Amino acid sequence: MQTGKLEEYKMLRTEILNCINLNNTLATFCATATGAILAFALANGNPFLFLIPMAIIVPTEGRIFHYRKNVMKISAYMMVFLEPELTDIHWETRHKKLAAPLDADARTGAPPEDGFHSRSLHYGRVFRHYGGFILCLVCYLLFLAYFLPSRD
Repeated sequence: MQTGKLEEYKMLRTEILNCINLNNTLATFCATATGAILAFALANGNPFLFLIPMAIIVPTEGRIFHYRKNVMKISAYMMVFLEPELTDIHWETRHKKLAAPLDADARTGAPPEDGFHSRSLHYGRVFRHYGGFILCLVCYLLFLAYFLPSRD
């Protein structure tokens, strides 16, 4: 019984790592494609080209959200159904306990007070979910910056 649970645990850890890898790949693709399109738009000067990256950002962020949700579901399953029965393996439970102080600070919006490293981790955790929003905002602001003067 313990061997079956251990194999399931290893399989699910592999799936979590796969989701994290896909998430990172999509985030890199999104930022790179957006940067390339914005460089082309800046060179061309057509304000409507600044809106094209949104057609990449929105669906990509949807997939990134899907992978993050999968990681959360798998982690919860492992903590509830597998880790209590495995004697020496409690990675997800320990990770949740270690991340809890930063998550509490993220909910209140207050940065931790114990040094630069903790604050940078806090802000990294808060802003990691807003990459697509920030890219869309940059695209829209560039669109406005080029579109409004051309109307005069």
